[in-house]
Amino acid sequence: MYFQNSDREAKLNEGLLRCGKFQEALNSLMSWIGETEELVSHQKDPSSDYKVVKAQLSEQQLLDRLITDREPSVDALKEMGDQLSRVSEPQDRMRIQQQLSDLERRWVALVDAVRDRRRKLEQTAENAKDFQSQIAPLTEWMDKVEQQLSAVEPIGTERAQIQEQIQEQQVRVTMETVFVDIQTKNNEVNTLPVIMLLLFDSI
Repeated sequence: MYFQNSDREAKLNEGLLRCGKFQEALNSLMSWIGETEELVSHQKDPSSDYKVVKAQLSEQQLLDRLITDREPSVDALKEMGDQLSRVSEPQDRMRIQQQLSDLERRWVALVDAVRDRRRKLEQTAENAKDFQSQIAPLTEWMDKVEQQLSAVEPIGTERAQIQEQIQEQQVRVTMETVFVDIQTKNNEVNTLPVIMLLLFDSI
């Protein structure tokens, strides 16, 4: 009888010790989850600017790594809770199971939110990069064309002046060059709306 009571008391003390450790670890983890949930809820929408969305993606990748680093602790805590639940009184068992259920629900929601946002940022960054790679050379080209056109002397209002300027080789060459450039750039310009739609869809 003495040994039975001693064994029971030892198990009870062990259970109380494990319960204390479990509760302490659970409180710490739930506090971290709450802080991270708050951070995620205040994150700005993905930017259409490539440099900005690239920075957003870097921050999200860091947050994802923090989540990954926490996963072993979460799994260990759930295992500890399951073990503790099996040796606890019915009332304590129900409380522990409810705590584990709340932990699982919030953890899964947090992980999904962080990784869904990362995937969205990755897609947005890719689309923003494509758009920038298209718009940058076109903008540079348009600036060049404007300079070429501004260098052409204005056409006069008198018929003699018009005929004289049309015959000038420089004017003809400039206009022909600009026309050819416009024709070659037409396809690139036409693809911009498609890239823009992809970019805005990913924001």
